[in-house]
Amino acid sequence: MKSLYVAKKVLSILIILGNCQAAFSQKEVADDPEKVVQVLVAEYNQNPYNFFKNRATSDFRYINRKGELEDYAKVLKDSEGRSSLESRVSDLKTFKSGDLIIANGLHWIGDPATKSAFTYTFKKQNGKWMFASSQHTPILEVNPISIADNKTVARKYLEEIISRKRPELLKEVFTDDIQMIDGKESGHLKRLEAFLTYFFKAFPDITYTVEDVVAEGDKVFIKATARATHQGEFWGYQPLGNKLEIREIFFFAMENGKVKSHTGYPDMAKLDKQLKAKP
Repeated sequence: MKSLYVAKKVLSILIILGNCQAAFSQKEVADDPEKVVQVLVAEYNQNPYNFFKNRATSDFRYINRKGELEDYAKVLKDSEGRSSLESRVSDLKTFKSGDLIIANGLHWIGDPATKSAFTYTFKKQNGKWMFASSQHTPILEVNPISIADNKTVARKYLEEIISRKRPELLKEVFTDDIQMIDGKESGHLKRLEAFLTYFFKAFPDITYTVEDVVAEGDKVFIKATARATHQGEFWGYQPLGNKLEIREIFFFAMENGKVKSHTGYPDMAKLDKQLKAKP
């Protein structure tokens, strides 16, 4: 009887330790963007249909290797009935800001000859990381000099056009049919010009400090910190003269040395808090 009692005690301790270890592992994954991506890729490989059903947001967007846009309903239908996959990723680079993770790298299923460059966006909803968007681009031979040029052009938007208030450089940096992807609509260069006029009235002293730049093929990612004083109406927020410091991630898709698609991902929680703060 005594040995049985001891065995039960040992088992109880092991279960407690296992639960503690699992809790620690979950926290570690939640705090580490690379582990978040690795866990989600493993879930996708195990069962693609269940992955999209349980992990994709209702407004999930997928741009396939042909450049075609597919919505959540189509992706879910196409994945139905699929067995487990051998999806692999390499050269992974992640950016995390608040409840948003952007990851890019190389992806292939089975044959490495099918490699493509990918961009994934994940956002946390109700404490759970969800798959928000995916884009795959077939790998083409790219001149390394053009990658350096793409980085320079993308930086010019933040360091020259915005920080030094030089909107006259817009045509040097962006294509005429620039697509501003903001989750609501897309527009052209005139829309960007109008936005900057409005933006500069709200934050006339805004500057960006570029902290990191990563390029893959015709894609450029920039992590930067914006600093400004709120002096004009912005997104319904009335100016209180607050000093702002917000980290933001930018995505640029390049074409012939110019930006053809652009979007920014600010830390919205901090932005909202700083805009509302009483001076």
